[in-house]
Amino acid sequence: MHGTFSSPQQPAVSLTYQTTRNKIFYDPSSIGTSYAEIAERAGKIPNPLSLAASRLVVHIQTAEQAIDDFLGLIRSIAEEKRAAGFVRSVEKARNISHRDMYAHLK
Repeated sequence: MHGTFSSPQQPAVSLTYQTTRNKIFYDPSSIGTSYAEIAERAGKIPNPLSLAASRLVVHIQTAEQAIDDFLGLIRSIAEEKRAAGFVRSVEKARNISHRDMYAHLK
């Protein structure tokens, strides 16, 4: 899997590393946020998610609701950032590069 999480109404969150397995690497800077903000807010949703890095691992035991909750959180943050004036660089949007990227919260 590689590319972006997006819809016609929503800004894209860049996936930063090509993968064909169950690991997805993403770059939240593409919507004007950070891993720390996503992790903090994911821990505060009704069914909290535990996130600690740039890598998401999806397993057969991962509930579909958890994935929906994560994508909903990303959409909410993206909308808030856009409403606050964040504009993704056109050059950055055109030159999405996939790179090996491990980012961990401390």
